[in-house]
Amino acid sequence: MLGALALGLLVVIVVVGLGMRAAPLLGRELFTITGGSMEPTIPIGSMVVVEPVDPDVVAVGDVITIRADNGVVVTHRVAAVTDGPSGRTFQLKGDANATADGAAVPAHEIVGRVAVSVPWLGSVRSALAEPAGLTVAIGVIFLLVAADALLGRLAARPWTSPEVVAEARGSR
Repeated sequence: MLGALALGLLVVIVVVGLGMRAAPLLGRELFTITGGSMEPTIPIGSMVVVEPVDPDVVAVGDVITIRADNGVVVTHRVAAVTDGPSGRTFQLKGDANATADGAAVPAHEIVGRVAVSVPWLGSVRSALAEPAGLTVAIGVIFLLVAADALLGRLAARPWTSPEVVAEARGSR
């Protein structure tokens, strides 16, 4: 049982690590959601995979990620699309927000459309990116493996066999 938990944790670490390396090679970007503006659709701590998208095909209802000129990254739903003399702009709104965002976003700020979101995985990714988080995860794996081995050895002891237990009960 504990060995299976250790294996599961190891698989999560490997999958997150491979995903972080593979996404850019596939033209995708990964972002961790740190605010609650898209809840419950995309909870805090989720990882979103963002794929490139032509601004001409972005439609109302799409969830897109933008990188503003000041470097701030936001993932919100498209509430309105406007084609004007200065080009296409997008009015965004977080699902949990009562009102739309302040200013319309120009097409050049779009990073892409959210292809998939995975709850909690962004938090795991953030933790594993820190030396302390990776150390704790590896330590937990080793502890689970050691505990599984110890429990296996204890279960194999003769005093736990059904014959020994029955004999002990019979001698009382």
